[in-house]
Amino acid sequence: MPTDSPVRHLYILTLTGAPDGTTDVDIPIRSINGRVWIPDYLSYMTVVCEFSYLAEISDRIDGELIISRVIESATGGSSSTDMIRANLEQIREDEGVNSKSITLTGRGQHPVTTPKAHTLVGVMSRYQADSSRWTAYYNDNTALSPGDNVTVDFSGENFTAKEIRFRIGNNNEVIEVTKL
Repeated sequence: MPTDSPVRHLYILTLTGAPDGTTDVDIPIRSINGRVWIPDYLSYMTVVCEFSYLAEISDRIDGELIISRVIESATGGSSSTDMIRANLEQIREDEGVNSKSITLTGRGQHPVTTPKAHTLVGVMSRYQADSSRWTAYYNDNTALSPGDNVTVDFSGENFTAKEIRFRIGNNNEVIEVTKL
């Protein structure tokens, strides 16, 4: 991780090609919706990307979707972290009046990690029906995983994270955490 302040966050989709006898390809992302939960540590994601990559995607129908988060710093340094992995299950072509896109859907097994302590910061809201779900800014909470012991920064409430959902796109990066 760069020691200076991050300037920009980038999200990269890599679609692996080895299962189809070809190379990996990086594809620009318009938006990502992801979900990881326990006790099974399953992951699920949908990714919307540029229609111009249809041929590359079609050549890798047995590939794995890997979403990486790159942080670029003011001094030009960068670091990359894999966020979520899933096997490609569905390719859907979407066409609107003025644009086309591709939606990729995948499921996979999320790596089981040793639970750690995490402070949930940048909280925007709490689901009031049962008080089990918190919404926060994603950039402040990227290290959070299911099974982690979470403390809400402003209230001190403590719980175990059961499910992590994230939505990234259109300059909006949000994470939802549901307690066990």
